[in-house]
Amino acid sequence: MKTIPIIRDRTRNRLLTLRLLSIAAMLSLIILVPALLAIPLPATPLLVVIGILALASLFGIAPNRRALPITSLETWIHLSIDLAGWSAFLYYSGGATNPAISILLPPVAIGAAMLPATHAWALAGTAIGAYTLLWEYHRPLDVYDSALAINWHLAGMWLTFSISAALITFYIVRMTAAIRSRDLALAQARERALRDERILALGSLAAGAAHELGTPLGTLAVLIGEQLRTPEHSAQAREDLDMMRTQVKNCKNILTRLTQQAGLPRAAESPSEDIGSWLRKLCSRWQVLRPEASVRLALTEELAEIEATFDANVEHALLNIINNAADASSAPVRVEARLPTPSTLEISVIDEGSGFDGTIGASSENPKRGLGIGLVLSRASIERANGHLDFSFATSRGTVATITLPVESPHA
Repeated sequence: MKTIPIIRDRTRNRLLTLRLLSIAAMLSLIILVPALLAIPLPATPLLVVIGILALASLFGIAPNRRALPITSLETWIHLSIDLAGWSAFLYYSGGATNPAISILLPPVAIGAAMLPATHAWALAGTAIGAYTLLWEYHRPLDVYDSALAINWHLAGMWLTFSISAALITFYIVRMTAAIRSRDLALAQARERALRDERILALGSLAAGAAHELGTPLGTLAVLIGEQLRTPEHSAQAREDLDMMRTQVKNCKNILTRLTQQAGLPRAAESPSEDIGSWLRKLCSRWQVLRPEASVRLALTEELAEIEATFDANVEHALLNIINNAADASSAPVRVEARLPTPSTLEISVIDEGSGFDGTIGASSENPKRGLGIGLVLSRASIERANGHLDFSFATSRGTVATITLPVESPHA
């Protein structure tokens, strides 16, 4: 699933941000403590510690590392480096007597929030071990004034609390947002899987129905042909019979085309032509199926100059949307197409019916006309082609169905 590596990459960025904040806090202590509290700090070894942390950060942002998803082990290593850096910094600045010793807690809290139990306990054990060693092993600071020592202790406690609270809050809030984003992505994936399962079931039923329709359509064609050879029928009846024969022939052609297109599911395997010709042929096909209705096609000039390929399922989806627009109103259906960007095709199907709120699952004009399965399948087909289907109200009356499709070049 594509969203998970993105979240993991954000995790690496946040770990590096934590390291940079640690470096900034160390530099601030080196500058502010001697200036405000008159307590000398050994600048040289502390700057060496900061330099090592900076080098570790460069390793984390290396391009060959950023291209890989972060693992629990790498996360544990990042947080352990931060712990080691702060432990070394505290070793040269008073050890456990330094009130900033509680700065070891934020990496432990962050590790507990995002690491497996084994790694989290290992990180906690590392922090406890570092605190224990710093109690005995450290470079003492030269603080001879008792009042100054109290101020140093109180100021250090305040600074440690402030930094710890800010870091923990910042990181936990960001991690919670990442987890919510991941959960949303997983929920959307489950929803798509359920929808695809329903569509597959409908497709299986449609395939069986298409196979079985061949026999009754052939029977109808034979009966209509016999009736046309009967001289007793009036001219009006013969005209109606001829229309029936044409529609039966259209149904058989549709079944044949569906059978042929079953082997060409991908747009890249479909024949290519300019977008304008493709839309004209599509509207002509629909007009043959719905001779009692009419469609008005409005195309921009650049559509005749750009060749593209489209999935056969997208064609059926567009035909179904035009069909729904014709059902909604007796007025001619307007189909407008343009290229808002060179790689995007926007098709608007406009009717003058009573309107549609965009709820997929009922017929746009009258829920009793159908179950809206056509719209469900149309939206699914368009989304599978990386497109979008949106509904809005027209300026005066009626509904605008906007189909946005990526333009796939046949030579790509």
